[in-house]
Amino acid sequence: MNLREGSTIRFASFINDLLIKRSSSTFLMRYKGNEMIYSGIKNNAILVIDRSVKPKNNSIIVASVEGQFICRRILIGKRMRLNTDCHKNKFLDIEKIIDFEILGTVTSSINIY
Repeated sequence: MNLREGSTIRFASFINDLLIKRSSSTFLMRYKGNEMIYSGIKNNAILVIDRSVKPKNNSIIVASVEGQFICRRILIGKRMRLNTDCHKNKFLDIEKIIDFEILGTVTSSINIY
């Protein structure tokens, strides 16, 4: 192994340790869209999602809504709602969604430039 290979391995290990706290419950997903741009999540970002982190009010989550994967901010109050984070904010009332499942909480995102 030359110096460059060793540096690459150490860097990859550092990134893994920085972004993934529980590897057994963490997965990555590519995000498509501009609905979360004000949260810093851009089109083609890679989301780091942890299934073991229980979402709190204002957490960013990935959910399955009627068979479609979406990334949204969850608002927990008298009613639970999902909302986008862009100039055309839209809200979804979770109680009105028939097929809904939270897949995990977004713990980090990596934007590609």
